[in-house]
Amino acid sequence: MDENGNLKEIYEKRHRVYEFIRASDYERLTGQRVKVERGTYRMIQGADAEENLFFRFDDMDQVYLDQEDRFLPMEYAGNLTYQSLVQGRGFDNEARYVVNDRDYRVIAEGTAQFPRETQVFFDSRGGDDLAFSEELYRQFGELMAEDMKVCGAYDGWESLQEGEDYSYAGMAVYDPQNPVLAADWQYEPMFLPLEEAYSLASYAVYLLLFLYVAAVCLAAACIVGYARSQSVGLSSAQVFADLRRLGADRKYLRRLLKQQIQKVYVLPTIIGCGGIWLFELLLMKMNDGRMTGAEAETLLLCGGIALAAAALQYLLYRFSLRKVEGMLELKG
Repeated sequence: MDENGNLKEIYEKRHRVYEFIRASDYERLTGQRVKVERGTYRMIQGADAEENLFFRFDDMDQVYLDQEDRFLPMEYAGNLTYQSLVQGRGFDNEARYVVNDRDYRVIAEGTAQFPRETQVFFDSRGGDDLAFSEELYRQFGELMAEDMKVCGAYDGWESLQEGEDYSYAGMAVYDPQNPVLAADWQYEPMFLPLEEAYSLASYAVYLLLFLYVAAVCLAAACIVGYARSQSVGLSSAQVFADLRRLGADRKYLRRLLKQQIQKVYVLPTIIGCGGIWLFELLLMKMNDGRMTGAEAETLLLCGGIALAAAALQYLLYRFSLRKVEGMLELKG
């Protein structure tokens, strides 16, 4: 950021370690026909991928060849969609590109600082996929080389620059015996059978915790609102009795009571239900400057929950009003 707090773009000639796949290998692996001209690249992204405030599809415009100490100019030529090859967000140190076979050979021969990687795909087609995935996850984790036990934010280029002071080296978090536990591991194997079987279990603790906190907070708001409405009735009993002696009719007194009880419920409900929904919208929009389909669905869900809480508050308001009306003998 500059001195005024505005974001500014800084061009870095050597920024991150990216992964490259030759076009012929991509075709063989995915079954997709793809043409990549020399000097260009195609980025691998998910079907709903979008650019955001921090990352663009064409961020890369050259590749550093350390063996020759020169840069190979590259130009963005569009995206390719194959979800199984997308790492994490698909940007920055998790980006993957498909390049022309000849360019791939130049890059492979011109770089030596970073290790080559092999990605293996399994299509078990029947059998006990879950047991197979659990056993493969266990063996992969237990036999992992020490220099591969790094967290998801690890980057080879940054590690070279900072040396022993690089904080992300050797910080992988995973349990080979329990793939359900959340991991922060750059080389964590991804198995759809495990994802499908344990997705709910992976978030159950967070889900139950937030449901518990939400229930406690909502119950507290209801109890406080009800108690406050009753105290309004008790403290106003003498005032209403005096107004009745001065000639105020029951209709006027009930309207006056409604206005007092509404103050107990309306403002907290607007702030609690409407305010938190707007805050969630602000978080999603300001995070990366865009709104994805999943985020829109989340907002709809949050909106439904907020409306349900508001409806509960309204029912409690009606109940409280009737109780206070009975207390002040205004029913009828």
